[in-house]
Amino acid sequence: MKIQDQVCSLELSNKLKELGVKQESLYCWLEASDGARLMTNPANDSYKFFEQSSAFTVAEIGEMLPSRYKQGKYNGKYYAEHYEDNFDLCEGSDTEANARAKMLVYLLETNLIKP
Repeated sequence: MKIQDQVCSLELSNKLKELGVKQESLYCWLEASDGARLMTNPANDSYKFFEQSSAFTVAEIGEMLPSRYKQGKYNGKYYAEHYEDNFDLCEGSDTEANARAKMLVYLLETNLIKP
């Protein structure tokens, strides 16, 4: 499996950054004039002039989601589900990382959890 399928997309990474999620992950999206690329999170300052956002892995996002969370796969799509009392929310995507990231975005935007 390609690493791009194991981390959330550039769009979702930028949204999570915008919502105040701490930018600590194994990978990051680096945005340059010639496009975005996925790389291990640089430890030096040589990339400080480029826009960066954490490309969270499936496991990293899973650590941020609340305990009333489940995931699954149905008809080739991944789903992230959150149950709270009588409330049920389901987010789907082509990758598990994006399904989880969409769920995290929703929970943050609706103030059900804090960053």
